[in-house]
Amino acid sequence: MADEDFPPAVRLMNFVSEEQLAESKKTRGARVEDGTAQRDRPLYEILMENKDKKDAEFNERFKHQPPKALDEDETEFLEKLEMVPYSSFASENPSDHGVQTYGYATTTTYPM
Repeated sequence: MADEDFPPAVRLMNFVSEEQLAESKKTRGARVEDGTAQRDRPLYEILMENKDKKDAEFNERFKHQPPKALDEDETEFLEKLEMVPYSSFASENPSDHGVQTYGYATTTTYPM
């Protein structure tokens, strides 16, 4: 009666006989994970090779796509730069060139 009150015990492990193990190894071949085969190269080389293959596949997928078109803000900024006279870019410090150009193009408004 005590056995009827409890559900049957759950088996946590499924044990395999030596014969079944040998047969499964024979059918699937040797594997590095279970110790039946040895690595012939360092793990680093294997991982780098896999990474290179993955990168090549990724680059190949996007190689034939056209470049992204400029959005409205980017085209507006470039048009403003074209309208700015070159002489306004000249400064005593050449490192200020980009800062002055950006500041001038973003603060100046032009009639359209």
